[in-house]
Amino acid sequence: MAASEGAFRNLYADAVEILNNSTALAPLSNDLPKIPEWLGATPVYLPIIEKLTRLPQQASGRSRNLVDQIVQLAPDIPWQQTYVEEQVGKHYLQNYGWFNLLSPEGMFYSETIRISIGVWLKPIFYLEHSHEPEEDYLILAGGGLFRSEGCAPRQCGVGDTVHHTSNQRHSIDMADSDMVALAFWRGKNLMRRATLKTS
Repeated sequence: MAASEGAFRNLYADAVEILNNSTALAPLSNDLPKIPEWLGATPVYLPIIEKLTRLPQQASGRSRNLVDQIVQLAPDIPWQQTYVEEQVGKHYLQNYGWFNLLSPEGMFYSETIRISIGVWLKPIFYLEHSHEPEEDYLILAGGGLFRSEGCAPRQCGVGDTVHHTSNQRHSIDMADSDMVALAFWRGKNLMRRATLKTS
């Protein structure tokens, strides 16, 4: 039986609660809709769905409940991928996926904010890329080594946040750890996908 709208509303509410309890991101949560419009969720299968059960043990505190819900709802989530095999290779495509929780296209509606949740399963490397919207990552489980243009490399784990300005290039090395992260985007062209560095 497909997950109900109520189950996804619970997921959204828990994501907002985690943002509210993040010192760095709490101010951003003031702009989030309290009861967002539901646009629906058409399930999309990705290979990672079969491998998610190991993730909750890599979360802690408030994030554990959110990651548990993602695992339980996984078969009913509209998973997406940004890249194709020619860009990132078959291994990458078999071990990552993401979905929009709040965006101009759903599951819940906002014209000005996009909240996505991404999953990467080790060993995996997210190549250097950039995007126009400003971005804040909040790590929900596992972690990775962030390399961001103009900044020293930084190893991040559960509860850590990472800020990227518009078009700031960055990469993530998850050789030794899986990672689940919430990405909070704001700015222009929210639905335009990230661009990999080609040279």
